[in-house]
Amino acid sequence: MSDLKTLYLIRHAESLENERIGCLQRSLSDVGRLSLPRMSDLRRSVELLNVPAQVDSDVSSVGWDQVRGHWRGVRLGVLCSSFVQSGLSISFVFASLALTKPTTIILQINAHRLTK
Repeated sequence: MSDLKTLYLIRHAESLENERIGCLQRSLSDVGRLSLPRMSDLRRSVELLNVPAQVDSDVSSVGWDQVRGHWRGVRLGVLCSSFVQSGLSISFVFASLALTKPTTIILQINAHRLTK
């Protein structure tokens, strides 16, 4: 039996922090082009000053679409299926952040469904 292990790194969905950073980048780009940034972008950018909110940021609306959508449901299901079919034990390790919970839930549902 081989001691070689495979580690799968699964990216989390887009966070509210990513969304805020995007607003800041758009605002800076607008200022660089000598035009006024949108007020909504400025409001979201200022939220970056709340450091604790960035440390454990929730999933954005785009992130929820990613979790519910084809990319998460199908690809993570295929990953779980390959573990079950190979007879390997399934162990997932996640950070205990709000951002990782949706992906964790999808993995658990797929793994549970495939082992029944």
